Amino acid sequence: MNAIKSRTKEDGTYVIEGFVFDVTERKDKEEKIREQKEELAAAFEQLTAYNEEVMAMNEELEQSFEEINSLNQRFVKIIELVSNMTDEGLLTEKDFLGELLNNAIKIIPEADYGSVYIYEKGKVNFINTIGYELSSLKDINIPEEAFFNKNDNIEIINFSEVKRRNKKFMDQKNYNKLKKLSYKMKEILYMDLEISGQKKAGLSLDISEKSSKNFTNNSLSVFKAFHNIALSFYTIKEYTNLQNSFTRELITSIIKIMEMYDLYTKGHSENVAKIAAAIAKEMNLPETTIRNTYWAGLVHDIGKLLIPLDIINKKGKLTDKEYELIKKHPVWGSKALSSSETLKPIAKYLLYHHERWDGRGYPEGLKEEEIPVISQILGVADAWDAMLSKRAYRNSLSFEKGVAEIKSNKGSQFSPQVADTFIRIIEDDKIDQLKLDILDDEISDSNYL
Repeated sequence: MNAIKSRTKEDGTYVIEGFVFDVTERKDKEEKIREQKEELAAAFEQLTAYNEEVMAMNEELEQSFEEINSLNQRFVKIIELVSNMTDEGLLTEKDFLGELLNNAIKIIPEADYGSVYIYEKGKVNFINTIGYELSSLKDINIPEEAFFNKNDNIEIINFSEVKRRNKKFMDQKNYNKLKKLSYKMKEILYMDLEISGQKKAGLSLDISEKSSKNFTNNSLSVFKAFHNIALSFYTIKEYTNLQNSFTRELITSIIKIMEMYDLYTKGHSENVAKIAAAIAKEMNLPETTIRNTYWAGLVHDIGKLLIPLDIINKKGKLTDKEYELIKKHPVWGSKALSSSETLKPIAKYLLYHHERWDGRGYPEGLKEEEIPVISQILGVADAWDAMLSKRAYRNSLSFEKGVAEIKSNKGSQFSPQVADTFIRIIEDDKIDQLKLDILDDEISDSNYL
C-alpha cells in the first residue's frame, strides 16, 4: 500500500513532505518477471537441445539414405549380373568372370585391387585384373595348388599367409616374378569356384597395406552372394553344354543321313559351318552371332532331304521345273527348324542363304542389307566350298580360280564386306585348303549352341 505525507503551513500553504511506497507488489512483479525469464531460458535451452537432436537425426537419416542408396546400387549391379545368366544371353566364361570382378570391386568398397582367373590344365590362368598388370601375370607359371584352397571356398587371409602358400607350391623363379608384381596387402578376400569336383575359377579382392579399412561382415555377405551367382552360372553352363551336346549329336546324325543321301556333299555342311564361323569372327561379330552362324552353316542344306535323289545327283543340266524344286530347299529347311524351340532362332538364316546382294537370288529376292548378315556369310562360305568340291555335273575349281570367282562376284552375288573379309582370311593366313583346317580347334561344344 502507498501513502503521501503532507502538512499545512501557517500561511495556509499545503506542503507535501514525502511519499511512502509499499514495495511488496513491485517485488512480486519482479519475482514473476524473473521466473518468466528463467522459464524462457529453460525453454530456449530445451529448444536448442531439440534442434541439435533433430539435426543429429537428419544427419543419421542422410547417412541412412546414402547407405540405402549404396545398397540399392549394389543390388542393381547384382541384378544386372544375374540377368546375363539366362539361357538366351549366357555370357562366355571369360566375359562373365570379367563382369564378376568389375561388379565385385565396385560393390565392395574396402577393396583396392582385384583379379580373376580360371584353373586350366593344373595352372592359374588370369582372365582380368584391376590394379595389376595382366600381361605380366599371364607370363608367370602358377600351379593351381598355390591359389586353390580345398578346405574353404571363401576366406579372408593376410598377406603373410598368401606368401606362405605361394612359396610352398611355386618354384623360386616364378615366385620371385609374382612377388615383384604383387603389392603388399593388408587383407585378401577370395573365392574358389568348384563344380562337381572340378576346379573352375577363382577371384580375389585385395586391401592395400596402407589402407585403414578392413573387410566388413556386410561385404563378406555380399561376396558370398557373388560366389553363389558364380556357382549358378557354372551350373547353367554345364546344363547348357549338356543340352548343346545332345543337339549337336542330333544334328550331326541328320547331316550324316543327308550325306548318305547326297554322296557329293560329304563334309560340305561341316566345311561351310567352320568357314562361316571364321568369317563371323574376323568381322568381330558377337559370340552369339558366331555361334548361330556355325550352327546355321551345319544345317543350311537340310531342306534338300525333301528333294528327289535323282534330281540332287543329276549329272546333266536341270530342267526349269527341277531347278524350281531345288530353289525350295531353303524354305523347307527353314520350316523344319522353325518347329524346334532350340533351332528356331537360326531358321531365317537358312531361308535367305541363297539371296544375292543384287536382289536376284531366291526365295524372296532380298538385296543388300535386307539380307541378314549371317545369311550373307553363309552365301560366301557355301559358294566357296561348293566351288572347291567335285559335283555330279562338274569338277572342282582350283584354289586360285575359286578366289577369282569370289572377287569377281563381290557386289553382285556376294556382300562386299563379307567377300573382302573372306579374301583377307585366306590371303593373310596363306591357307591352301581353308575348308579342311580353319578353326578346327575353336569350334567346340562348350562355345557353340
